[in-house]
Amino acid sequence: SDSELVAMRAAGVGTGRIVAPVVLLGAFVTLLTLYVGMELAPEAAHGLRQSTIRAALYRLESPVEPRTFNTEMPGKVIYVREGDQESGQWGKVFIYWPEGNGSVRLVTARSGRIDTSGEHSELVLSDASVTTLSERGVVGGGQGSEPLEPLRAAQVTSERSTQLRLRDDRLNAGRETLLKRLQGRDLEPDEMDWRELLRRSRSAPEEKARRTALFNLHKKLALCSAPLVFAFFGALIGLRMRRGGRGLGMLLSLASMIAYYLIALAGEYLARVGIVPMQVGAWLATSTALLLSLWLFYLNTHNTMGWRRFGKAGTAAPKRFPAVSRGRLRTLRRTLFAGLLDRTALRSLFGNFSIAYLSLVSIFLIFTLFELLRFIAVSGVGGAVVARYLLFLLPLATVALAPMSVLVSVLVVYALMARRSEAIAWWACGQSIYRLTLPCIVFAACIGLGLWTVQEKLLPEANHMQNELRTRIRGRMSQTTTSKGRQWLATLDGRTLYSYEFAEKTNGLRAPVVYGFDADGVHLERVSTGEEGNWNESGTLVLKNGSILELGQGGASGLRKAESVEVGRTEPPEAFKPVLNTPAEMDIKRLSNYINSLKRRGESVSTLLVALERKRADPFSPVVMALIGVPLALAFGRRSAIASLCAAIAVGLTFWGSTSGFQQLGNYGLLSARIAVWSPLAIFAAIGVYLLFRART
Repeated sequence: SDSELVAMRAAGVGTGRIVAPVVLLGAFVTLLTLYVGMELAPEAAHGLRQSTIRAALYRLESPVEPRTFNTEMPGKVIYVREGDQESGQWGKVFIYWPEGNGSVRLVTARSGRIDTSGEHSELVLSDASVTTLSERGVVGGGQGSEPLEPLRAAQVTSERSTQLRLRDDRLNAGRETLLKRLQGRDLEPDEMDWRELLRRSRSAPEEKARRTALFNLHKKLALCSAPLVFAFFGALIGLRMRRGGRGLGMLLSLASMIAYYLIALAGEYLARVGIVPMQVGAWLATSTALLLSLWLFYLNTHNTMGWRRFGKAGTAAPKRFPAVSRGRLRTLRRTLFAGLLDRTALRSLFGNFSIAYLSLVSIFLIFTLFELLRFIAVSGVGGAVVARYLLFLLPLATVALAPMSVLVSVLVVYALMARRSEAIAWWACGQSIYRLTLPCIVFAACIGLGLWTVQEKLLPEANHMQNELRTRIRGRMSQTTTSKGRQWLATLDGRTLYSYEFAEKTNGLRAPVVYGFDADGVHLERVSTGEEGNWNESGTLVLKNGSILELGQGGASGLRKAESVEVGRTEPPEAFKPVLNTPAEMDIKRLSNYINSLKRRGESVSTLLVALERKRADPFSPVVMALIGVPLALAFGRRSAIASLCAAIAVGLTFWGSTSGFQQLGNYGLLSARIAVWSPLAIFAAIGVYLLFRART
């Protein structure tokens, strides 16, 4: 745009000489990328997976969090009232342990831990009691509503021990699998360097493994060669652009990148289904960019008429628009923002916000599609399922990316105002910097209101749908967050546990089992069962056609049956309802009710409180981004648009980093939820207001 290329060509400098420095830079970056992609990245991916497996092993050694039901150990339900998760020590342990022959063990202990040695693990319990019920239907702890059967005294056995060691193959299953993966597992394609990929593509016993290794080898080579091709391609596009500044260059670069990844996705799909060879699919995007670059180089060196006309397109005579009547002008001036400043600023903000939002969302969806591509090929789901998944992913992407889009649009619009001296003209007309900021604040507030609407009306259901679709794409069975099988509930004091199925129609319980503990809350003293459970007018839970098994120091001491068994005053029916436990699938009201329900049961809700405050605070993020964006734009805009864009990236990353850091402090209970969530917004808003007051006008 500064006509430097015209001067260079007038001096006799050819296209090859002009492009050479950029191509050399691309070659250097390509060499660096080859080293990173072929040597460092596989090693890093391998180390990351090893660390993940070690973390999973640590989780197996200390899997239970106090006052939380745990079902991660295969075939067991564990509830620990006290203990230290870091040291792996448990206190007041209850274990529901179904056996393969239909019987059920009810294990209680004063303390416990998991001892591990190599591939073997065993559960060590102190002051333990094991009650074995030979009929599983008695306690109804299965996944479905099993019919209760008559209980006979001979069906119950009980034993006490000062120290009890329990071994079970299911207890070792998870650890043994992880150890095998840690010690001798096969490497994933992204963990292999070029030597391993080349060896596997030639000598792997299975044809599928050879094809996969060959494709990944060529894919890595193609991606590592992309910097050189893009340097050549970008320089040649720049030679053809007669008009436009850095903004047009950024837009063309972004469009080229999106097109590159879309072609790469198409090539990978065509290669996996066998339409084209693996090498062709892997190199399709890079070779397309290279062919376009060679074509542009030919056009630049031969200066064809078609491109001359394209290059002069920016000098075409402007179109004549019909005159606007005075009546229409008066109608326009009656709008909320009637001034020229407001209309110009709002139009520019909306246009740049749309471009930034669409660009960021496109990148987000493309990389999401890249992540799911291998699952799509394995599961064989149709394009309609993938399209629906991406559609339901849009509300989540909107909530996450809209504040950053507001920041980018504000920085671009007001930086251009400062660079073109438009801001000086407005100040010369008597408009203050605060008046200049008003359209931006109103625009950001409208975006925040839209975010709140999306978050409350669309996001919960959309997240629920996209979770189900993602599960389908990954080839797993479809599961819902609200379980329709057995539910487990603990009272606040931990002395009563409930196992049941909730009947939505009758607002009661199906096949309920109530486990009552002694005064110390350690060992069972009563197990009450029934076919149905309902609440009477006084709030007492009554079990229909039930039975009560009394347990004492020496084992089962008695069995009593009755048409109705009163358990006593319990939590209201709302506490027994299976509710969603994923904050992303709830609006503010439902999440608040869920938190109150968990509080009544004495469970930890610090993470959920932070999620609730995030839902309340997120709609204010666009306004904060606008407040901090305007003074930065006026400061950096006088220098260059690139400086403003870099400032947007730096501010966005800093805001996201501080938000995540404070959120983690809130999740760990080091800060209250409100302080953890609202502090970054307050800090950045204060910085924005301060910079706005200090801005030179």
